[in-house]
Amino acid sequence: MLRILTPLKQVNRAFVRRSQERLLTTEANKKFGLAKYILQKNNRNTDILLIDGFNVIKEAFNAGLKLHTFFYAEESIFDEDFSEYVHDLPEECLCKIPKWNLSSITSVQTNRGVAALFFKPKLPSLKNISMGNTAWHLPVTLICDNIRDPGNLGTIIRSAAAANCNSIILTNGCANPWQPKVMRSASGSHFHLAIYCGVTWRQINGTRALRSKSLYLAECRRNQNSYSQNSDKISKTASEKEIIPYYDVDWTKKSGALLAIGNEAHGFNLNAQFISEISNIVQHITIPLCHQIQSLNVATAA
Repeated sequence: MLRILTPLKQVNRAFVRRSQERLLTTEANKKFGLAKYILQKNNRNTDILLIDGFNVIKEAFNAGLKLHTFFYAEESIFDEDFSEYVHDLPEECLCKIPKWNLSSITSVQTNRGVAALFFKPKLPSLKNISMGNTAWHLPVTLICDNIRDPGNLGTIIRSAAAANCNSIILTNGCANPWQPKVMRSASGSHFHLAIYCGVTWRQINGTRALRSKSLYLAECRRNQNSYSQNSDKISKTASEKEIIPYYDVDWTKKSGALLAIGNEAHGFNLNAQFISEISNIVQHITIPLCHQIQSLNVATAA
């Protein structure tokens, strides 16, 4: 039988890793194992989030998320960037682990020696969704339909938080908003607005708080010649549906609005088109483009 020899360097690395893991206390090993499990699940369907981005961890602290475990490799971190956040943390929330172990629970190439487990923010049910009709929030709920790219979704979440939208609804087919790449792209904006995942268009249409609002479907309009800066002139598509420029909409109305954006390549899925046919409060909007530009990246458009 032919034996395949493992390179000595690889064997040594594996031995060192196992040796370092054995050096962890039982409690630290348990927390370390939980972090590895959550990383494997990509923060999906868990009540606890693994956060490895330096700035994202700070935003989680600033937003008041409940900490489960703070991992660190060197004590110097307490004298520098995280001193104001961790100086009064309970001892059971702190977990020092070797850099080797720390790198195995992070998804960034250059980790700064920290990672953390936080409890995921609690949300009211969709039927109790708030439309943000206060002076503190823009009364707009953003609906993302089939936004698959993690970088685009993170940028959209960040833009929605910057505009002070109250909530975001993600339909089936969108990227997992809690995966590390999306969270880093959003720079911690997740913690400043409500995010509903895996929602169907029938659920949206069946939610009283949403059904009573105007629904704006953002569409790609390649021929911009029919647009006028005069809002009294409204162009129509071949199907005779009205499409108006986004700047003709008063987004600050207290009655609230839903803004839906779809996949930049495929648009809305069939369910979204079905909803647009049966609802009498749907308005199609677009961003007029110049110089024969065909379309915008969905994150830029949002």
